[in-house]
Amino acid sequence: MPGVMVHGQMVSQLVSAVLDGRPLIWWLPQWGETLWIFAWTSVGGLIGWRSPRLLVLLATLGSAAVLLYLSCFVLLTATGGWLPLVPATLALLAASFGVGFLTYRLRH
Repeated sequence: MPGVMVHGQMVSQLVSAVLDGRPLIWWLPQWGETLWIFAWTSVGGLIGWRSPRLLVLLATLGSAAVLLYLSCFVLLTATGGWLPLVPATLALLAASFGVGFLTYRLRH
């Protein structure tokens, strides 16, 4: 991307923040993003551990994924906060299915 385009985007964002009252985009430091992803990994692990059946696991996991998406969306639109959605979703899915599979194998 040419430098003039980058500068144009920066100026556009600053002018929109001043004239339209739009919040500037902010993000967490690396340790904050790591904690965010770890928290959703823990949620996925708990879902996989506590779900007795596959249907319950999928319903609970779908609800958690919708909650994750809505929290990222609301934070972005309300305050301009950028949270990692894709890594947290992948961690949620991997942990829930991994722990669910291991729990199933240990029970049977």
